[in-house]
This record gives sequence, structure tokens and C-alpha cells, in this order.
Amino acid sequence: MGGHHAGFDQLRIADRGTIGWAIVVGLLIVVLPLLPVLVIVWALTKLFDHAADRAARWEIVVQRPTSGKESTSSASLACS
Repeated sequence: MGGHHAGFDQLRIADRGTIGWAIVVGLLIVVLPLLPVLVIVWALTKLFDHAADRAARWEIVVQRPTSGKESTSSASLACS
């Protein structure tokens, strides 16, 4: 009663190793195709953060022309 065989314990250890490697391989199969997408998202995030910081630092303001001649020409374009 209750006797364990060494072969059975070794088989269980080998099965655990096989299951572990199967999980690792499965994760690699899922993650590797997504890696380029993750890199692109990361790069775009860095780019937009840099652009937002730069805009905030320089306080970019779009100015409209103030002379009457330019404003009437834009008004005439809007009407036609």
C-alpha cells in the first residue's frame, strides 16, 4: 500500500517539463506575430508624445491674417 515506483515519478517530472515547454512554445507562437504590431504602437506612442511635448513647450499658435483685403478674399471664396 502506498508504494511509489521511481519510473512513475520520473514520468510525472518529464510530463511537467513537456507541458512547460509546450506552454512556452504556444506563447511564442502567439506573441511573435504580434511583435511588429507592438513595436509600431510603441513607436507611434513615442512619436506622438514627443510631438505633444514639443507643441506644449513652444506653444504653437496658428494666426489668421488681419488685413481687410485677405479676409474679404477668403469670404468671397466661401461664397462661391
